[in-house]
Parts: sequence; C-alpha cells; structure tokens
Amino acid sequence: MGREFAFAIWLWPLAIADIMALILLGFAIKHPRVRGIFLWLLLPQIVLVGAGALLFYWLDIDDSLIFFALISQFVSLSLALIGRRHFKYLCLPCHLLFVALWGYLEPVNYLTREVAHGWEKKQISRLIDRAEREGVIVLNSIHDNAQLKHILTQAVLAPDVSDMTLKALITRVDTPFSCCGDSHPFFMAVTHLNARAVYQFSPLLIGDSLQARNHRLMVYQHNPLYWMYFYLNGKLKYQHEQGLRSLATAREISEKLLGIMPKLLTEDVYEQIINTRDRETLSLFWQKQQPKMQIHRLQMLALIGDSKALVAAITDNPSLLEARDDDIPILNIIIRYGDMKKHSNNITLLEFIVRFADASTVKELITANIIDWQHFMLPEDDYTPLRLAAIKQEEGDRETLPLVLKDMLKQGISFSDKNITDAITSGVKPEMLLASGMTKDRLCTALAGAANQGITSSALRDIDSGLCCEGK
Repeated sequence: MGREFAFAIWLWPLAIADIMALILLGFAIKHPRVRGIFLWLLLPQIVLVGAGALLFYWLDIDDSLIFFALISQFVSLSLALIGRRHFKYLCLPCHLLFVALWGYLEPVNYLTREVAHGWEKKQISRLIDRAEREGVIVLNSIHDNAQLKHILTQAVLAPDVSDMTLKALITRVDTPFSCCGDSHPFFMAVTHLNARAVYQFSPLLIGDSLQARNHRLMVYQHNPLYWMYFYLNGKLKYQHEQGLRSLATAREISEKLLGIMPKLLTEDVYEQIINTRDRETLSLFWQKQQPKMQIHRLQMLALIGDSKALVAAITDNPSLLEARDDDIPILNIIIRYGDMKKHSNNITLLEFIVRFADASTVKELITANIIDWQHFMLPEDDYTPLRLAAIKQEEGDRETLPLVLKDMLKQGISFSDKNITDAITSGVKPEMLLASGMTKDRLCTALAGAANQGITSSALRDIDSGLCCEGK
C-alpha cells in the first residue's frame, strides 16, 4: 500500500503522458526512426504488459500492474525518443530500463506470490464447482487440514455455494473457528455477511462438550460481531440501498450468534452498532440488552427516538450534555464530501444529538430548556452544534438548524467570527441568520473579518455584495 501511495501524486500525469506519446507515435508512424521505436521498443512492451494484464484478470487479481508498467514504459520511451538517432544502440538498454523500473515499482517476489495465490484460488474455485456438480464425495480425497481450511474459507466467500458443500467442508476441518494465519472461515463468513454459512457453523458452538467450549472461547477472543459492524459501517457511507440489505443480514447473523453466545454483545460491539445509526438495528439490540456505559445508553435513546427518557436523564444531570465518548472520535462519524479536518476533542453528547438525532428529539431537548449553548461554541472548535446542524441541513433535514439557531439567539449567544463563517461555509444562508434574530451589523462584521483574514470560501464569495453595503 505504501508504494502505491508514494506514486499517487504523479501516477496519473505520467500515465496520461504515456498515452499521449503513443498517440503521437501513431501520427508519426511513417517516420523511419519513430517506426523503429514503435516496432522494436513499444510493441514488445505492449505485448508483455497486455499478457500480464490478461493473466491478472483471469486470476482475478486486483493490482496496479498496468499503471506501474505505464510509468516504466514512459521512462524508457522518453530515453528512446531523446536518443532516437542512435536507437539501435539504445534499444536493449531501454528494454532493460523498462524491466528494471517495473520490477522496482512492482517487486518480482510480490508478483509471483500474487500469481501463485491467484492460481490456488482458481484451482479451489474449480474444485468447489466440481463438488457442487458431482457431490461432496470429490472432497474425500483431500486430507490436509490446512488445504481444507483454504477451501472452506473460499467457499464462505461465494454466496452461491450450497449448504451441503458448506456442511461437508465444516465437518472435515479440525478448527474452523481459529483466527490465525490466512484462513479463518468462520470469521470470514460473519464479516462477509454469509448468513447461510453462519447457520452451518452455529451447531458446533452449542453444547457442553470440550470441543464446543473451545470453539466458543475462540469466538469470544476475536468477537466477530465487532468486526462485522466495523466493516459494515465503512460500506454504509457509500452504499445506501446495498447497506440497508446488509444491515438486515447483519441483524439476522447477530440474532443467531447472540442466541448461542449472549456475551458477544459487549460495549465495543455497541460502539459499532451505534455508528450504524440504523433505528431498526439499534431497537433490536436495545430490547436484547441495554449498554452498560451511560454515554452509549443516551446515544441510543437519541437515535431510536425515545426523547422522553433522554430528556428525563439529562434533566437530572445537565452536565451529561458535555460528556464525551472517548471511543467515538469525531473523525469517524463526521465525514462530509471528503472533509477530513481533525477535531481537537471527541464528540460531546449534545453534538451527537444535534448531528444524528431526529429533529423532534432535538426540539424536545430545546423545549426542556436544559441546554446552555455557550458551552459548546468555543472558537477553537471546528465542529460546533451550529455547524453540525448546517451539515445536517445539507443532507436534507430542514428542521434542526432553525431550531438550534433560534434557541441560540434567544439565549443571546456570543458568536465568534469563526462560528459565523464556519456556519456559512457549511451551508447556513445569511438570510436565515438574519431571520432568526442575528443583527446585520454582527453578520457583516464577521464577513468583513473573514475577508481581512484572507478566507476565500466560495460560499462567502457568493453572498450578495449588497447585503452589507446598504445604508453606507
């Protein structure tokens, strides 16, 4: 991964330049020297790269082979074009340079390992297909436990493998619940949301036998529910419809495993469940067992919409609004259009409620008159409740921002210039600030301060220039 990142900033320019060089060569193909470069340098390299690309495609290997080859080809082509008058002497050095540079960017030992792994996966896939067609008897000739684990691991990643094949493999493997090495079939089945495979594994977790107890111990040591929701949360940001289907499968797997091993529902798992922010999922776990940590209980109350219980708990202790969840840094839950700016602290309960709870829950909290907004408007904070409400409005919630803004102005909150400009750059319209009670002088002072400090956000530039000029 490190080497891909190292070349990321100049990979595309070089690739484009290489393509442009090929186009130019196509136009100049009638020139004898250029034709020689094309026939004796570019064409063999293109054939080699194309064959490698086809091999990687056939083996289903995801790699940056083509991109690194283009970089290597560009360098060798540049050398050939510069010394085209002496190309017959440079042809072999250019090929050696191409191979050496490509081997440096894409190490040979890495390539051979990936090809061997891809070939093994291909052979296993054929064996599984054969078992599906001819019956599981074809697996009887395999007695090596490590090989059987590899086959089972690949089988649980294929959603169309039959229950009969899965069951036959599970019963043949000595330790299907181990989480060591590169084969851990049970955990792969859970994290890849293969509910049918999990159902085939689950009987081995039931009972008081020594084997069943050992299996449960392995599962407890590497809690699969935590990793299942951890990986699922990463997908939910980008795959809404598919994410909803995945959540339904995750709930099915959770119910199955918790029915056998209820202690899997730990506080770490709850952190990941809260991050899904899915009401149906949260309600399911709330009914099974409430989290032990108070901050997690209050976050869940906010997300499932039990505003009465939430307001009652905070009314008894308003300082809870300032409580921070050390395990949910703001970077993990506030990612908007690639905004990765770091926050100095972790998110407070109030910020969590404003950002993720329904507008009705926020309204109940405001109506209870227990929020002192000034405590949450520190100038150094990059994400204040006002800015979070603005982000929420851009995502389609049109109620939370006016509620928050009006209550802040009602309390006479002293907004810093940064608070105001951050809110505007996050989507708050100046007209909304004025309609909620902010004076035009205060708004214009903040905008002038932003201009003096060289803040050139498009949101600030697009504000009507006449807004702060009237009456001058």
